[in-house]
Amino acid sequence: MRSLADFEFNKVPLCDGMILISEMIRDDFTSQYVYDELESLVSLAREEINQARPQDWQLEKLLELFYGEWGFCDTRGVYRLSDALWLDQVLKNRQGSAVALGSILLWVAHRLDIPLVLHGGSANPDVEIAESVTLGVGKINISSDMKYAYFQKVREILARETWWDPNVIYPDAINAARDVIRHKMKLFGSTGKASLY
Repeated sequence: MRSLADFEFNKVPLCDGMILISEMIRDDFTSQYVYDELESLVSLAREEINQARPQDWQLEKLLELFYGEWGFCDTRGVYRLSDALWLDQVLKNRQGSAVALGSILLWVAHRLDIPLVLHGGSANPDVEIAESVTLGVGKINISSDMKYAYFQKVREILARETWWDPNVIYPDAINAARDVIRHKMKLFGSTGKASLY
């Protein structure tokens, strides 16, 4: 049995961490069943998802399969919360908590090389954003963070100055937005990767 002491949760898919913890808690938990079921979903998805199509289409198709054809849904009327969290139960019943469903979806998307998008990534703590990148999120929208920094700087300048010359106001505001972008790019691990696109 694997040990929690040496397990680096931030370097592996969420499912792996959940499986390890389940093994520690439940004697009857069969991790092989979970891995087999996950790989079965990957195989089913490969049959349906054309890898030559754009990634947005592939993600839409995966979501249609996951919530439609495969029948995964949020837990309704389940009085044993553990059934909504244990991956073996979620895979068997096709019902689960947002975390359990998300971990399964992330697993399949990762195995298919389909990047996930975090809409509304602005205002999330840096640690959560950095973790989402390690979990396979390939695009994070931070427009609001950038705009917030920009307009905060504009407000700061207008509060202390009597003139309203855009040539004086905008450079500092643009630099404030750039600082946010630089910080987020480092957080995402995307600096120096423009040649990949």
